[in-house]
Amino acid sequence: MKTLRAGLIGAGSFGELHLQAYQAIPGVEVVAVCDSNKERLGEITGKYQVARTFTDFRDLCRLPELDLVSIATPENAHLEPVLEAARAGKHIFLEKPIATSLEDSQKMVDATSQAGVFLMVGHILRFEYRYASTKRVIEEGELGRVVSIHARRNRARSLYPVYGNRIHGLVVNGIHDIDLCLWYVGSPVRRVRGFTRNIQGGKNPDINWGFVEFEGGAVACFETHWMIPEQSGVTTADQMQVIGTRGVANIDFVHSGLNLWKDSGQQVLNVSYDAWFQGRLWGPLVEEISYFCDCVRDSRPPSVITPSEAQNALRVALALVESAERETDVELDWAE
Repeated sequence: MKTLRAGLIGAGSFGELHLQAYQAIPGVEVVAVCDSNKERLGEITGKYQVARTFTDFRDLCRLPELDLVSIATPENAHLEPVLEAARAGKHIFLEKPIATSLEDSQKMVDATSQAGVFLMVGHILRFEYRYASTKRVIEEGELGRVVSIHARRNRARSLYPVYGNRIHGLVVNGIHDIDLCLWYVGSPVRRVRGFTRNIQGGKNPDINWGFVEFEGGAVACFETHWMIPEQSGVTTADQMQVIGTRGVANIDFVHSGLNLWKDSGQQVLNVSYDAWFQGRLWGPLVEEISYFCDCVRDSRPPSVITPSEAQNALRVALALVESAERETDVELDWAE
């Protein structure tokens, strides 16, 4: 089996998870990491024994030995690293959302297509077994036709300055469930209505609701906020109910199945999206990056999530933001 050589652009907390995921995959070696923060690079080098580090992503992309790059920069800083990696002929795994504007997303799609390299956007829930199993039972007809979906994706107040204050919650968090609903329903969104509230007084709303109507009649409701108290011990309050004409699927991450009762209070451990045991990372992040590496090794375009699907999710998320700001429905014309 050919050993793939990967580079990482963006060594923040989620970029570090990318690095951990690659190190859990046989036949893949991370040979270079880039981050603008030199102190952070020093931490990563010492902790993970990465051979080369850079503060300019252009220098990393020029490495001839790289087969692929992971990009985990802030959401509004995806475009330039993607364009540079495409120019250098590197396959690209990009953290979601694909971009913060449709214009940037299209530039990425055009650039990677022209360069003949793969672009896969990290919509991780397509690789989480509960959400993926729900897709399977829908495809097998066990739920009948999907007619309604209610999704919750709520986080602790302490994460608001890190994520919610940096980017709109419907784009950074709500987009997960938007993508899943598009995947499950299989029809374009016709109309959306968004509602937001700003309780903590930051740059972006910390309470976000979205209502979506699909062509064909299905409806969906998305809730995402940054209001869970730290004292609750809950870090991941994610739930979804998918209602079909023949059955209902319920997904619940609030009760993870592993709780710690400690002197300091209860803690619900995250053993779903990324879990550590036997000295390495496990879970859907490893699964999706492993899938991408298999696609690169086999010269097979990724199909579980395509760039156009990532663009569709972004389009709905941005329409919900526009709706909330304008306080009116927004209709989507997919022929544009």
